Amino acid sequence: MPAASQPPELSDAGFSTVLMRVVEELKARLASQASPLVSDRTVGDELMVQVEGILVRVFSSLAAADAPGRPPGRGPVITATAGADIGRRRADQHIHPAESLAAANVLFDVSLTVITEVLPGRWEPAAVALSLHHAIMENVVPAATSYVNVLLGRLSGAHTEERLRISRDLHDRVAHGIAVAHQRLQLSGFADTERDDDGSADIRAALEALQLALHETQAIATELRYQVGSKQLHEALIDFVDDAADEVAPVIVSNTGSPRRLTTGVQEEAFIVVRELVHNARRHAQASSIRIDLTWTPTSVTVSVRDDGIGFVRANVRPGALGLIGARERAEAIGAELVIVTTVGSGTVVTLDLPIVEESA
Repeated sequence: MPAASQPPELSDAGFSTVLMRVVEELKARLASQASPLVSDRTVGDELMVQVEGILVRVFSSLAAADAPGRPPGRGPVITATAGADIGRRRADQHIHPAESLAAANVLFDVSLTVITEVLPGRWEPAAVALSLHHAIMENVVPAATSYVNVLLGRLSGAHTEERLRISRDLHDRVAHGIAVAHQRLQLSGFADTERDDDGSADIRAALEALQLALHETQAIATELRYQVGSKQLHEALIDFVDDAADEVAPVIVSNTGSPRRLTTGVQEEAFIVVRELVHNARRHAQASSIRIDLTWTPTSVTVSVRDDGIGFVRANVRPGALGLIGARERAEAIGAELVIVTTVGSGTVVTLDLPIVEESA
């Protein structure tokens, strides 16, 4: 291998030869695997632009290692924003990220083989492999992340529509039915407070139960309509807490650090998780106060829901405790970690640790 202090110039013909062979072999390999990335001309053209950009970065990186200060290579370089755009298009084209990952593996094998064959001894195979790995991942990671965010956004939209439908049904059908039953019992006269027979006492108890059920149903119907929307996460939580100020345990929301806007789907799911944790604390903890603390860093947000209630024994939580199960499932869906710390008699702290992925414009 030539000394690094006097690297030979790489001719345009050398790069063109590598690019042509890589493209031909990549297309052939992907076609043999029936990859959707080459079955559609538009998608295939996009892929070839990515391949050229990756090879430009590989050659520029290797040349820069030989001669620091050398101008970068020419050609289309795929930026992180462009990679995110590709991910969104793949979602619109219904092409799963697994197809892109499979193509990335093929591209790595083909490119490593072609570069070492066309330019034998020009660079160490290990150096070529490392440059290829970095260049390919610079495309794959933002594209895959963007794809997932698109799906989360669609999932969040579907969840919002379903919650609004359930809210309308609860208000128009269930709550209305309870209200009618309550009214008929009142008009029946059997719950007359001047009567002291056993039947009258049972009717009064039934009226109280119906009144409580009506209140709960209306509250649930209202809560289902909450969403983050155009607000930031902490703003939506403050609004939620303010609107529910008449609940048994007051809730305080605090912020540390600089709040950031999360991707739409992630914000909505995180909001639902925190809302469910607050409900659990209100219903089961017998707490006198609840805190929601948000701590923001450039790369993550941590949301803790803390109560001063009775706590619980983790092993005694029944398998059908849907509140905690649902919260954990939603947290996993958005790539967050949910941690529960509780001690009998000393309250409970549930922490949601969520990495921040910027929403591309």
